[in-house]
Amino acid sequence: MPTISALLHLLLAAPSTAATVQTSDSTLICLAPATAQMAGGQNAQAVTAVREAFGSYLTGPTLGVVTLTAKLPSQAREEAKRAGCKAVLFASVKHERSNPGSLLGKVAGRLETQAWQVAARTRSAAAKELAQTAAKTARDVAGSIKSKDELSLGYRLESPDGAILASGNDKRKAGADGEDLMTPLVEKAAEAIAAAVAKP
Repeated sequence: MPTISALLHLLLAAPSTAATVQTSDSTLICLAPATAQMAGGQNAQAVTAVREAFGSYLTGPTLGVVTLTAKLPSQAREEAKRAGCKAVLFASVKHERSNPGSLLGKVAGRLETQAWQVAARTRSAAAKELAQTAAKTARDVAGSIKSKDELSLGYRLESPDGAILASGNDKRKAGADGEDLMTPLVEKAAEAIAAAVAKP
């Protein structure tokens, strides 16, 4: 049985490969690679932050996540079928500056705090490691959100056959420099997603 450090090594050393966090009675949600349009051009970091944030929130006693590698929606659905997922999640994030001269926002503070809270509440060692990774990823998104910058998060939850189970698009505007806009957006979306997959 792999140790906690071995699981963490796998998550950090091979982020582009499919990773599963689940228990025997978990409902699996497959996370397709997100899309990002970031004002500072740091799309790859934002994609990772979205993936890790959703992975952290959607991991628990009755939920598990599988990280997909296929970027085409049709291939992601096929990958989800083969992974045995009940649903596949497609997400997109967009950052817009209020001031064209400002830098890309750092999506960190609140996500880091809440990720550690999730880690403290869960009994799963793998879920704790995922929460810690989500916090680190958030810190790695460089720059600083400026007052009045806007972050939008869209999501679409589908069955492996393509039927839409839930969808949404929400946005938040920063009231101050350095405000974490992603965490409340992901948290709200994750609640709706968890409710959707809980339906028979």
